[in-house]
Amino acid sequence: MAIEVQEGAPEPGSPVSDGTSDLASDVAPDIAPDIALVVDLDGTLTRTDTLHEGVVELLKNRPFDVLRLPGWLGAGKARFKHEIATHAPVDVGLLPYDDDVLEHVRAARAAGRRTVLATASNVAVAQAIGAHLGLFDEVIASTADHNISGAAKRDLLVERFGAGGFDYMANAPVDKIVWSAARTAVLVNALSALTSDVKSAKEHVEILSEKASFLTSLAEAARLYQWVKNILIFIPILAAQQFSGLSLVQAVLAFLCFGLAASSVYLVNDLMDLEADRRHPRKKQRPFASGRLAVLPGLFTAGVLGLVSLAGAFFVGSEFGLVLIGYLLITGAYSLWIKRQPLVDIIVLASLYTLRIIAGGGSDRYAVDPMASRLFDVSVCQPGLRQALCRSQ
Repeated sequence: MAIEVQEGAPEPGSPVSDGTSDLASDVAPDIAPDIALVVDLDGTLTRTDTLHEGVVELLKNRPFDVLRLPGWLGAGKARFKHEIATHAPVDVGLLPYDDDVLEHVRAARAAGRRTVLATASNVAVAQAIGAHLGLFDEVIASTADHNISGAAKRDLLVERFGAGGFDYMANAPVDKIVWSAARTAVLVNALSALTSDVKSAKEHVEILSEKASFLTSLAEAARLYQWVKNILIFIPILAAQQFSGLSLVQAVLAFLCFGLAASSVYLVNDLMDLEADRRHPRKKQRPFASGRLAVLPGLFTAGVLGLVSLAGAFFVGSEFGLVLIGYLLITGAYSLWIKRQPLVDIIVLASLYTLRIIAGGGSDRYAVDPMASRLFDVSVCQPGLRQALCRSQ
């Protein structure tokens, strides 16, 4: 059967728990103990997608295995999820769980209801999360051969609990077919358009939360305020006292290209640092770490910003384009390795400031005084500025 179920007496790795909560259960209409509460995983119980985070872990820790991704995907979604879960398991203790959903599940358990984690994610991931939380009586998930999503999930739930015999918490359009068989559709972190569709098709609908603004979270992750560093690009044109219209346009374009490239790097850096950020008391609130910004759109946006910045850079001039490539290579190496090397990281960060001045000279074809750039490197490396420099990255 296309299902992995864990229930009954605890076994090694089993998600079953007999813990209860004293929370009052006032979160669902007409609560009945015989109505199961079924909860989806990605985007619902967690604010992130565990499969996408697994792919990021693979990129970071086993980069050569990326070459195997097409073959895994060609074997089907279920096999792909299984391979990612096997080769790049996520730390379930650090995932950004939705507090409102956890409270809802605890309230259901306190009311004597059966709680079920039903997900299209791989069973290894689902069982690990079930065991970690200890809130679910049963886990239904995809295996290496069967993908439990959409109609497949609906059919399994109807077979087990009957049509209308369960409430279903989820967040995505693919879940509409499951909501159609549920007693109550509980929407979590859902887009307004999806909420409207479900309300028009379903009598019992509960809105637990709405999706956070993508653009607001993206702007925060892209660190737009850090673009102020790129003002250094204007130093060569100011030093040469050449303020022609063409020079100014080239300098402004160079400023924008460097900003886009820097934002692309910030997005990638945060994705590479997901686990470390979630362990940090302040950084755990960043968009990716907190789950406010999804991994896949973040990766896509980082790629688009990087490509647009390079295209714009070579439009400004080949010299500037080459400098920007150097900047991307250095910052990429910094994200993957250099930032963990004492002293070397400070030197590299200082060089990036100098590189902005060199880029300004390349965009306007003005020579940069080597002595001036060396003096700038020395100044930013003074002990009093090191801490501020590191905080800015």
